[in-house]
Amino acid sequence: MSSLKSPRAANPRRWQSLALAGTAAGLTAWSPATAQVAPQDAMTAPADAMIWTVQAEGGEGGESGALATNTQDAAYLTDLGIVDAHLRAAVAVYAAGMVPEAIGLAGHPEAEVMGDLRPLLADRNVPDFTDALDALSAAIGAEAPLADVKTAYGVVAAQLAEAAKAEDGEPRARLDAIAALTRGAGAEYDQSVTDGAVSDPVTLQEAFGYIQTARQMASALATSPDPAVATAGAAALDSLNTTDPAFGDLTGTTLTVDPSLIYGAAAQIDFAAAGIN
Repeated sequence: MSSLKSPRAANPRRWQSLALAGTAAGLTAWSPATAQVAPQDAMTAPADAMIWTVQAEGGEGGESGALATNTQDAAYLTDLGIVDAHLRAAVAVYAAGMVPEAIGLAGHPEAEVMGDLRPLLADRNVPDFTDALDALSAAIGAEAPLADVKTAYGVVAAQLAEAAKAEDGEPRARLDAIAALTRGAGAEYDQSVTDGAVSDPVTLQEAFGYIQTARQMASALATSPDPAVATAGAAALDSLNTTDPAFGDLTGTTLTVDPSLIYGAAAQIDFAAAGIN
């Protein structure tokens, strides 16, 4: 486990630029196609239901515990989702002109996840996507044009989607990963608020990145040819949509500060997953 995380300076005066860049030109601008983490290749889950704890910001707000999963397959998918969520947040805050924060966020996957994810990639004969991660970090560090940074993110996102194909045929693992990512969003959200108000907009963007990644995964499941899986995916998507008031327009002023919306959604997704083998 790693507890490495870059320092963040909460700056309420940057809310407006963060909101405009993060929503109009940021997270939602490129997510539907290039960033879809859609698992597609069957893997067999371990017979013993041991707890696999994905490697995400251990020791901070209990997030690593929030992201614990019951199978290695779900942990693998969750780790891929963690990478995507942090990179979404990195690009969003970069679009807002917060370069040091974006550099820190882009480095989180390497600091927190990749050391444990690489053996899982190798086990599944999945190519390592470190070069694409490094290219995105380099683009952010060089303060490249936003379009170039988004393009670099798209390359990573496409490789994440390919990596997730190793779990096609495992809808339960995908649902479990969606629930774990939603709990991770709740843990990040808890860290972003103080005394009932948002104090850390960067961490709020991280929480939103987790939700967006989970939402993409649920959307993919909702189109499954298996009616039971499609129903569970649609239920997960509906649950994720109930978190919208907690984020508002990401300005910190038009949202309902209520972590229970996120944790409640995670519980509902767990319930939807229970009916899938």
